[in-house]
Amino acid sequence: MHKRSVARFGLSLLVAAGCLAASERPSFAQAPAAAAATPTPLPQAKPKKETAPAKFLFAAKQLPSLGKAMAIGYYPRGCLQGGVPLPTTGPTWQVMRLSRNRNWGHPSLIKFLETFAPLAAKVTGWKGVLVGDLAQPRGGPLP
Repeated sequence: MHKRSVARFGLSLLVAAGCLAASERPSFAQAPAAAAATPTPLPQAKPKKETAPAKFLFAAKQLPSLGKAMAIGYYPRGCLQGGVPLPTTGPTWQVMRLSRNRNWGHPSLIKFLETFAPLAAKVTGWKGVLVGDLAQPRGGPLP
């Protein structure tokens, strides 16, 4: 294939892909040496907008999202819709580190813990269960 044909084909691919704006497209009427001597600059990428990591966005929410209760995604990177809080103290359980606001869960999890804690206290002879981190109100990664 002729060098000029290869250059036209390559430039037409760049134009078709939207890499070159109409004002940057070289004219093929130029001499081949002049076209090769002045390279066409590529468009500059737009700077990305800085955003906070997801773990801080999820931690900032104090209440759950509305809707039918469901876990969305996988546990280390998922989120929670329609979560309910585990009461901070019960007859046989106590939630630790209340400032973290991580005593939220799917209603079936909360029901399980409320049923499990009295049975565990009776079988082990302990006064109850200490509950650590369940989930944030909307789930998500933890800070």
